[in-house]
Amino acid sequence: MLPNWLVLVLAWLGAVTTISAYTAACFRWLKKHLEKWIRTELMVEVNKRIETMEGWNKAQQEDIDTLFDEKLLIFRGLEVALMNLPDKGAEVEKSLISINSYLYNKSAMQRSRRITPKNTKLV
Repeated sequence: MLPNWLVLVLAWLGAVTTISAYTAACFRWLKKHLEKWIRTELMVEVNKRIETMEGWNKAQQEDIDTLFDEKLLIFRGLEVALMNLPDKGAEVEKSLISINSYLYNKSAMQRSRRITPKNTKLV
């Protein structure tokens, strides 16, 4: 037969072990579900922010495209206006050459949505 104090110690150790194991299991379950919930909430928030940023990016790109189109139209109008000035005795050849080199520049034409056919003149 075991002494009473040893029975009490063993009973106490059994109770502590049971409570510790149950508490650890509860924390593992809670951690697993909280992590899953947090990941889901974070992904929803990240997706919302991505959609917002994509919308802003699209709007900014449309603004940039519009500005390039407007700039090309302004340069074409300036070119036409300068072409009429030599009749009045003004020297505008350097300006016309600069404008033509800009207008025929591939990068400027590629940035514009209103690209003219390759074999046609802009003026």
